[in-house]
Amino acid sequence: MTKTDYNKNLNLIMSSSKDSFIYIWENNVNDVLKYQLIGHNDVVTSCKFLSDNLIASSSYDQTVKFYKY
Repeated sequence: MTKTDYNKNLNLIMSSSKDSFIYIWENNVNDVLKYQLIGHNDVVTSCKFLSDNLIASSSYDQTVKFYKY
């Protein structure tokens, strides 16, 4: 895990990872994995909820990605 962000409106936790994925978890008793986002080819260095359905991320692969979910 490299960075995390929290969306209080949807009660979701997001983490960027060294395995090139972004993980989004439901923040509840069981912490259920809701999404695993792909798109980067190297370590994801940062992730941020921009709104309730838009995410931005950056990576060592020198790209910035935007995801709608």
